[in-house]
Order: sequence, then structure tokens, then C-alpha cells
Amino acid sequence: MGRLDESDDSRFYDSPRFVTHIDDRAIESLTAFYSEEIRAASKEKGGEEVDILDLCSSWISHLPTESDCPVGKIIGVGMNEKELAANKQLTGYFVQDLNESPSLSQCADSSFDIVCNVVSVDYLTKPQEVFKEMYRVLRPGGIALISFSNRCFPTKAVAMWLQADDIGRMAIVGSYYHYSGEWESVEALDVKLPILESPERPSVSEIMKNPSAAFAWASTASAVAKANGSMDPMFVVKGAK
Repeated sequence: MGRLDESDDSRFYDSPRFVTHIDDRAIESLTAFYSEEIRAASKEKGGEEVDILDLCSSWISHLPTESDCPVGKIIGVGMNEKELAANKQLTGYFVQDLNESPSLSQCADSSFDIVCNVVSVDYLTKPQEVFKEMYRVLRPGGIALISFSNRCFPTKAVAMWLQADDIGRMAIVGSYYHYSGEWESVEALDVKLPILESPERPSVSEIMKNPSAAFAWASTASAVAKANGSMDPMFVVKGAK
């Protein structure tokens, strides 16, 4: 699968990048979606904790942090050890270039309930092999959550990804599932949270009685406008084993 930059990926990812690759509202949307999926998976297991494999992991996994979220082990597989070591949600990690070595031989068959990959599927040059491994390590009834937005490092994304629109990219990821295993179901989802409602502006008389109401309104309205102005979409292609 051709890319503009076919040089060794390990050099490209050698320096840690402690940045987020999607905006705050997209992150909030993905985390909320993860929370729903994790709780649903736990319910299916009779309330047991959910084990997660985070592929192409980094210093942040965007998983929920609530103390009551039923999460067990979280194993990360990524390219940069400093980033992985800084990820406080991981209970363990492996430094691995999936384009060079797509095998997840360190993971036993049927050992995870959820496999996730955040905005990195576009960089996989051996997606069929990786998705086959995802299928293998998932427990029966487990799910894979492959998310993406509209940002990427264009020199490292595969060519067909750059040529596709959002619908085309959903189809690309869907095809990865189709040719990698006997998935029970595959569905494409837009998980972006709805637009927030702006607070009602206080009247002049209310402001005269309580000047702080104006400052509170302005602060809240500004935060809402910023969130609603978020430009990054958030899509997930979900596969169930």
C-alpha cells in the first residue's frame, strides 16, 4: 500500500509527540462513546471488568477515567516508548511497529474484550494482517473500535486514504474487517456529540441586581461557542466478533 514517505517509520516516530491529534470536542465525543461501549461490554460479561488492547497507542488513550468504569487490563502497542510510558491508563505496553511486524504474538487468543485504534488506521500498510490479529485476540462477543477523523500525517497515510472522503474511508475500514475474519457484524458510526445549547442571556435588570451573572453568562457562552465551533468529525467503524 503506497505512501508518499516510504522511509522507516521508526525514524518518523522516534521523537515523542506529547500532543493530541484531534480537537477537544472530538476527544470528548470519543471518550463518551468508549464509556458506553465499555459499560455495555461489562454488562454482557455479568458485570466483570473489560480488558482492552489499544493499538497504535500513545501518551493518551482517550479512555474514560471515571472510577466506576469497569476496566481491567489496558495493554498498549505503539511506536514510541516515552509516549507509552507516559500513558497512565496503560497497565502494560509493547513497543512495536505494526507495519514492520503486524503479529501480536505476545497476546494470547481470546484475551481481550475490546480492541481500539484511535486515528491511526490510515497509517497501516498491512491492515489485513493486523485485523486478523485483532480478530484472533478478541474474546467471543468482543468488539473492535476503529476511530478516525479528518486529520493525518499525509506523507505517512496510505494513498487510497488521502484520495477518499469520509464515506470512502468508512468503506476502506469496512473492507479491512470483511477480508480479515468472520465478524458477526460491522457498522459505521458518527459519534460526534450534538451541538451544545447556548445559555440564555440575563436581562439588564438581572445584571443590575447581580453583576456576576453577566460574567458567568459570558464565560459559559464562550465555552459553548468554542465547543460548537469544533471542526473535527469523529467516526468509528465497529466490528463485533
